Amino acid sequence: MKKIHSLDELRAQILYLENKRTHEEDDLKKAFHDTMESMRLTAILKKTAKDLAASPEFKNDLVNAGMSLSAGYLSKRLTFGRKGGIMKWLFGSLLQMGVTNVVAKNADAIKSGGLNFIQSFFRKSVHEKEDEQENEPVEQREN
Repeated sequence: MKKIHSLDELRAQILYLENKRTHEEDDLKKAFHDTMESMRLTAILKKTAKDLAASPEFKNDLVNAGMSLSAGYLSKRLTFGRKGGIMKWLFGSLLQMGVTNVVAKNADAIKSGGLNFIQSFFRKSVHEKEDEQENEPVEQREN
């Protein structure tokens, strides 16, 4: 800081320091507000949810979990139905847990097998259409 030699220089320096203090105070308040905002539970949950949604591993795990739980539930419902006694409920729950566990452990193989089945189904229908077009008379294809 330079030496002040006159009253005008003193007033100018005081005005400069007051403005500087005001700007620093505003910056500090904004930083405090931003910090408090980022520490709120909802902000933390939103950030975590965005991070998880962006992760391909999480999406894969979510699909696998949904597939295994659905398979277990459907196996129980299709085998034992909705109504029944305690034994039906017990065996149904055991079956559901078993199927859920097996599907969860083999989810990738089941997904790839299902995709192969779907792809082969569509390939067959495309080939069948091509065969039908080849077998049609030329006059019908032109129309």
